[in-house]
Amino acid sequence: MKIEVRSNHTRIIHPKHTYLVTSISKDGKGNVCAVAWASPVSHDPPLLMIALQHGHKTTANIKETGIFTINIPSYKLRDQVIAAGTRSGWDVDKIETIPLTFKEGKTGCPVIEECIGWVECTVRDRYRCGDHTVFVGEVISTMAEETHWKGYWDNPEILLHYGGDQFGMGKKT
Repeated sequence: MKIEVRSNHTRIIHPKHTYLVTSISKDGKGNVCAVAWASPVSHDPPLLMIALQHGHKTTANIKETGIFTINIPSYKLRDQVIAAGTRSGWDVDKIETIPLTFKEGKTGCPVIEECIGWVECTVRDRYRCGDHTVFVGEVISTMAEETHWKGYWDNPEILLHYGGDQFGMGKKT
């Protein structure tokens, strides 16, 4: 028997891979937020998209500088992902308060050393879609932890988001 999903309808397509998106403002101040809404949109040229709420600090930073990084955390970074997703970058300096190692990437945007990989992007397009801004980013640089990358992720204990504060771990079977 099926039931009608009347609220949180986007969760019907979860679980989704969870990411830490980093950004930087014009004055050089970094920020990090948790994101589950990300996807490839083109092979040639290589393009990815992320969807962020309009009022978020990360959204403002990306609009200002035109760069962002999609960092891929493993399950062991679950607490840091929750912290990045439940605190506002307008109120808290998440780069200073979340125990992660941020370094400057090739685009000038921060990357997270503890993550198993990252994709640095420059904004190619942006769209206002309801209560979110969709940024389409052209891939500039992609890095992956050698021990987990075999042309695909080889059992790195991927962090999955089920919705709200519910997380799980994805593994190859």
